[in-house]
Amino acid sequence: MKREPPPTEDTNLVKFLQTYAGTPPPPPPDLQERIIKAAVQQHNWHKRCWRLGYFLGVGAIATTAASVWFLKPTAQVAEQRPADGLETFIASNWQDLFESAEPALFE
Repeated sequence: MKREPPPTEDTNLVKFLQTYAGTPPPPPPDLQERIIKAAVQQHNWHKRCWRLGYFLGVGAIATTAASVWFLKPTAQVAEQRPADGLETFIASNWQDLFESAEPALFE
């Protein structure tokens, strides 16, 4: 694979850098170990984050399921008591209203 030459406006910069560029300093002797240790720590941190997210999700689902199970309203049975006067009045008038009304056809 052949590299293309830099554009003409950059040739002065390239020549300057080739002429005056210094040699890079030598790497520290334990550089490779430090890089590997940092990569392992970062990998472990990501694993912990995923684990934490997993446990939070499972906890949220378990909490929701438990609240639905334990906070479910109990079935209530209506008390059998005699109807009071107002209830009887409303029921009889409601029935009379619809029984006595004749349907109006095509007015």
